[in-house]
Amino acid sequence: MKDNKQEGYNQIALEWVEKYLSENDTIIDLKSFDGIIIHNTHTTLRIWINRLKDSKNREQHASFMKIKKFKDWLLKENQNETI
Repeated sequence: MKDNKQEGYNQIALEWVEKYLSENDTIIDLKSFDGIIIHNTHTTLRIWINRLKDSKNREQHASFMKIKKFKDWLLKENQNETI
């Protein structure tokens, strides 16, 4: 049951990344969550979704968490801009 639930979360993450990539321009040298520098948002997100699709266990989970952290960070940044 847990695996099916995580597979559903992974699918949501994949769909979110695909939508983000299609609707947004590439950002270069973005200081993102946890202070990490993303040198190219589109390349980085594509690497993370490839790892999410093609990896297992820890590596797959790490990619899911990076996508989630990026999404959460982006939502927070966008909220801060509207205040």
